[in-house]
Amino acid sequence: MRVNTLVLHFAIGSMVMLILSRIIATTFGNSALDIALHDSYFVIAHSHILALCSLLFFVFALVYFAYPKVLGRELNRTLGLLHFWITFAGISMLLIPVHALAMTGVPRRYYSYEDFDRFNHFQRMNEIVSLIAILVFLAQFLFLINLVYSASNRQAKPKGQDASS
Repeated sequence: MRVNTLVLHFAIGSMVMLILSRIIATTFGNSALDIALHDSYFVIAHSHILALCSLLFFVFALVYFAYPKVLGRELNRTLGLLHFWITFAGISMLLIPVHALAMTGVPRRYYSYEDFDRFNHFQRMNEIVSLIAILVFLAQFLFLINLVYSASNRQAKPKGQDASS
């Protein structure tokens, strides 16, 4: 039996994000930390790891698994690995600064921090986080390009009898 390593990359990435989310969630069990971090970026970072990242990686693993079985063509491995590593590294680089902002007490639901001198020096970090988020978003176009390229590529390796699950 041949194992699709792209599926394993995304499945393990999903598990890593889910386990990380559960470890971070233990802080909500401490009432002192829960009160301090309740309305901060910490809630945003935690929910994005849990809801967005772990589920997104699971969906990508499912698509990389099912695509050859449905269409009979392999996805480009190089584009798939590039997609995985840019997405995984980008999400990690995105959420670590958000957790750091949360630990300093930066509140959420504020569209501008200009009126708060305490938070003005975090503006640069917010800009960096936004740029990384744009990079991660653009990396998803690699996934779409891979889908279209593999479906239209006549020289893509057909799966034939290997297409059974």
